[in-house]
Amino acid sequence: MLPKTAQNALNDALIHQLEILPNVSVGTVHSPVDPPILPVACSMSFNGPTHGRVEIVASREFTRLLAGKVDGLSDDDAHDKADASMKALVNKVADVLMPHIMNGSASQYRRSQPVLRSVDIECDWPNLAASRETQLFHANGHILAARLIELD
Repeated sequence: MLPKTAQNALNDALIHQLEILPNVSVGTVHSPVDPPILPVACSMSFNGPTHGRVEIVASREFTRLLAGKVDGLSDDDAHDKADASMKALVNKVADVLMPHIMNGSASQYRRSQPVLRSVDIECDWPNLAASRETQLFHANGHILAARLIELD
């Protein structure tokens, strides 16, 4: 079972990772929002005494913005590095999050490599946005979703 503090830790970790980037302002969203344009999900599974997945969803445009902010790249180069930047964000968030999930037993957990998938706005987004496990954020005008899912 995931600790009750895990979701708060996920929210804090994502906000912190985005706020340390130059000229990025981020906050939580408390009301329904339109889905991101061309959203992609990046997720990382973990297993050990608890099994689960960390997932962050953002628009393709945000992944390019992220690449530009992280690496100081031009728009053309940021496009090529967008996937890697999103995977790096999930890795960094998981690095901060895992101690909250593990309760000090880091050696008992294994993490997968982050993977990307597209998100269907009509099928996936309504369920994702309505889930109790999902927190919505805004970052420089972009909508992001983050969730921590416990798997059986």
